[in-house]
Amino acid sequence: MLGLPTDKHKLNMMNPEFDDEEFFEIERLLRQQVEQRQYEEEQERLEEIDRQLARDAEIEMANENNWGDDSDEYPSIYDNPYYDEDLDIDQQSPDFWDSL
Repeated sequence: MLGLPTDKHKLNMMNPEFDDEEFFEIERLLRQQVEQRQYEEEQERLEEIDRQLARDAEIEMANENNWGDDSDEYPSIYDNPYYDEDLDIDQQSPDFWDSL
């Protein structure tokens, strides 16, 4: 790589009084900033995953418990084992009425 200036050489050309310690300190600070930003982005990604998992768990629990499903809130009388299809509603047995 003869003839191609490195970042350090570019800085030295812009400011000849710039020394190696200053260069390495700036390089260290820049790497630290990059690492901090990468860490923050990863934290944000993990937090979004946690929120999605919580939403998924809530949806799954709601589905298991039939929350929001009005059809199970008041079961049909036709699903009742004591309901006799041959009788009118006012002729149903006491067991039918007790089971409601």
